[in-house]
Amino acid sequence: MKAYKNIFLFYIVLPLVMAGHSFLCQYLLSSENIHLTLFIIDVSLSVFIVCLSNTAILVCISFLQTLFSIFCSSYIKILGTPPTLNSIINGYTQISGIDISSLLTYIDEQSLYIFPGFLILQIFLCRYRTTKYRLPIALVSLILCIGMHIDACAKQPFSVFSPEETYKKAKKGIFTPPIKRSIQYRGYIATFIIDYLYSDYITPPPSLPGNTDKLPLIAPSDKIVFIQVECLDFELVDQQVDGQFVMPFLHSLLPDSILLRLDGTKKLASANSDFEIFNGLEAQQDVVHYEYETSYPRSIIAHLVRTGLPAEVFHGLPADYMNLKAAYRLQGFTKYHDLHAMKQAGVEPIDCWWAGVISDKSLFDYAAKHITEGPFIHFIITMTMHLPEYTDKIVKKELFASSKKSKFFTLAHNTDTALKHYIQSLPDGAIVFLWGDHRSYSNDNSGSIPFIVYKKGEQNYFDGRDIPNLTRSNIYYYIKNFFRIKLQ
Repeated sequence: MKAYKNIFLFYIVLPLVMAGHSFLCQYLLSSENIHLTLFIIDVSLSVFIVCLSNTAILVCISFLQTLFSIFCSSYIKILGTPPTLNSIINGYTQISGIDISSLLTYIDEQSLYIFPGFLILQIFLCRYRTTKYRLPIALVSLILCIGMHIDACAKQPFSVFSPEETYKKAKKGIFTPPIKRSIQYRGYIATFIIDYLYSDYITPPPSLPGNTDKLPLIAPSDKIVFIQVECLDFELVDQQVDGQFVMPFLHSLLPDSILLRLDGTKKLASANSDFEIFNGLEAQQDVVHYEYETSYPRSIIAHLVRTGLPAEVFHGLPADYMNLKAAYRLQGFTKYHDLHAMKQAGVEPIDCWWAGVISDKSLFDYAAKHITEGPFIHFIITMTMHLPEYTDKIVKKELFASSKKSKFFTLAHNTDTALKHYIQSLPDGAIVFLWGDHRSYSNDNSGSIPFIVYKKGEQNYFDGRDIPNLTRSNIYYYIKNFFRIKLQ
């Protein structure tokens, strides 16, 4: 009787628990209708693993499965898209030097209540391991698993993963990769492997102008500032807590500015955001483009520099991060001020991550010292709003205590003050293009970001927040229109 109990618990209950674990994770990743094929794949593969593994291996597999499920759940909650093998490989270098305390802030708390429960149950069931009927059961489960994968390939052939197919769809304005749909049929393991094998890098095609031709223009200037603000949700331009604006200076600019609403989807790395704006290409979700591109023939910066405008970048991270220094040089920027350059100038970074981070106050103060009387281009990339876990190292007093996002709002207020001092240092006639790199990591925002055009000393009010379907890559065409004479 005991032998049959062990057979039941080990060959039936344990695989069903493991399969349910995977099935739930894949359901969260796909956000689509899950096909019966996938459940059969999960069960048959789980049975096969159980048959061929000893207790120690099963415990190890269960532990790794739990960690992976928590990672996937956190990834899609933060970025809105499932991870791929490519995104994990390409994104690893970005987070490898970040503190554990920072990484923990991005974990999906709900997953910590769900997946460890599966882990405990799986480890408990491993104690009933038996070798009776092991080989025939393993053979049957393997045949069933292969058969279901063949069925999945009939419903979604491998060709949909090819760069050529992706390119064809992209030309039609369809940029969503087939990852989510594939997970519905064959699960994440097979999907990840197939996607990796078929995803040779290809430069994305140009996006379309969208509705940018209808947007107002103002007279160009030879004093140009581009500011990419970390995690700048659209809501922050009007956000109040207890009657106090979170970013009062940014809000004060609105009556004199052009305001647009853009899609704020984060595409693996913040660098992909300025890649889209400066080049008009639709960034992929699982590639840091600056690490792959060898030329930027569409760069707006390169066009402007050829007209005699020196272009400088100010960024509070090391220049080799995401290959930024090389990428910006190839786009036409003439000088790069990174963390190390600022440290040499006496600027002390915040003690965090692998090399430290320059605060927005120090960054804007440093950039202000490089404002010249003649023509110039400044591109400033902020970082402070990425660091709520280090709020006490950045500000003396936390603000907006009544809000659950008080740390984030405090840092946004700090960035706003730094921005104010910089813009006050600009000469009249300078044009400022300001946008969020992507939505914040909070989960209660609209998912959009602001794009603001402000010319110091002029009133150019336009509220375009209701203009639909604007993206960062669309804005390339809008900026290009500002300097149409110089770009012809």
